[in-house]
Amino acid sequence: MTMRPTLLFVHGWGFGPGFWRPLIRALGDWPTHTLDLGFFGPPRLEIPKDQPWVAIGHSTGFLWILRHLGQPPWPSHCLGLISFMGFSRFVRGTNFPHGVDKRILHKMAGELSRDSNLVLDQFMALGGVNRPLAGLRAQGDETALAQGLHWLATWDER
Repeated sequence: MTMRPTLLFVHGWGFGPGFWRPLIRALGDWPTHTLDLGFFGPPRLEIPKDQPWVAIGHSTGFLWILRHLGQPPWPSHCLGLISFMGFSRFVRGTNFPHGVDKRILHKMAGELSRDSNLVLDQFMALGGVNRPLAGLRAQGDETALAQGLHWLATWDER
């Protein structure tokens, strides 16, 4: 019997590992491992070191994967990449005219300390996503969310 690689999931900005729950359920007994970038609680970034895996990233999660590809154990364990709405650079620049204006991220970062839920709601609405459990959702970790915005504003993994 051929061993199937573990599917390693990394969520995007403003989400948590629960983002992947419906897909993981649909995969049945396929081996999975989910990272947590820590936007709503402590980060969980332990990478499986005892088996090969395919890295799957959503949005910022894919950028995070690209950022870590050269670090052990990534080169020896990562068999492939799958991107859900991912990118290798997010912000516009002189050699990247199709990105988002960096001022949008700066504005979001400035508003996080006043009302992180409002920032998250507005961000999700831009992407056509309704945040689950409106009124009962967890408060985002402002520091982690700001760090994620910094990644979006500065990382270029092309």
